[in-house]
Order: sequence, then structure tokens, then C-alpha cells
Amino acid sequence: MLPDFKQERTQQITTIALTLAALSFFGIFAINPTLSTITRLNKELDDSKFVEEQLERKINNISLLQKSFTQIQDEVFYATDAIPVSAEAPLLAAQIQALATRANVSIISLQVFEIELTKANEGANSYNSFSFNISARGSSKELIEFMNLLSNMQRILTLDVVSLTKTGSEGDVFQLNINGSAHFKN
Repeated sequence: MLPDFKQERTQQITTIALTLAALSFFGIFAINPTLSTITRLNKELDDSKFVEEQLERKINNISLLQKSFTQIQDEVFYATDAIPVSAEAPLLAAQIQALATRANVSIISLQVFEIELTKANEGANSYNSFSFNISARGSSKELIEFMNLLSNMQRILTLDVVSLTKTGSEGDVFQLNINGSAHFKN
């Protein structure tokens, strides 16, 4: 026996059954992929927001570092002057001569000894030095001024031996001998 489709109750039940069947069909084949896509896109959106936050934080950190570097840039210049990246022996000799002229001291001799470069086993932190010898003549006051100027140079020097001797009977004339070393980064 077949149901009578002309009756209102049969039509309602049939409509409900077909609606449920259509919803199930579309739920499986149309709505499910849409929901999966929405879920995937939400996850990608969350990931993108996380990446954006991380990038903003890195940009802020880089900006702060740039400001800090700008503030200490002059100090970095002084640090590279203190220990230059090469020997710069002629520059050191010229600086010593300029200091002697400023202190009104006569340089008798200025020697820069052979610079021996060693192969760096320690990587980028290899430091070397070379020796120098200065003989100068002047009054005790002038020689003291010269020593002060020499010890206050921007470049780091080690004064190994310093001797002061009176020369002849010329009054307040002394000879200053300095053996030292200058350091540089290799």
C-alpha cells in the first residue's frame, strides 16, 4: 500500500523527510568542506596574527638597537682607535712626533721594530703588537708633559722601559728613553 500524497499529513511528513535528506546530503558534500575551509582559514589567520606580532616586536627591537647604535657610534670610533684593526705603525710614529712638537721636546730617534704577524688560531679575537723605541731630549717639565701626552693617547700603548738621564752640564736638559709596544687587532 502506497501512501496517499494528497493528504496534508503525508505531504508534511514527506516534506520534512526530503528536507532532512537534502540537509544531510548538502551537509556532507557542501557544508562540511565549507566548514573545513573556515576552520583552516581561522587557523591561518591566527598564525598570521602571531607572525605579525612577532615581526612588530622584532621591528621595535631593531629600531631600539638602531637608536642605541646611533648614540654609541662615536664611542665605537674611539674603541677602534684604541686598538686598530691593522698595525698602523707610520700613523703611530707621526702621532708621537706631533706629541713631541706639542710638548716642545726634540726627538733624537724614533724606531718602530719589525711587525710579526702570527696566524690566528683563535679566530676573530687575535691581537698582536709591535715594539717601538723613542729617545727624546728636553727639560724635565717638557719631558713630563710629553709623557702625559703619550700616556693619554687614544691608542693603547704599553710602556715597558722608561729611563730619564741628565745630559751633560747643560742645566735642566734630560734625555728620555722609552721602549714600548703598540697593540692592534689582527
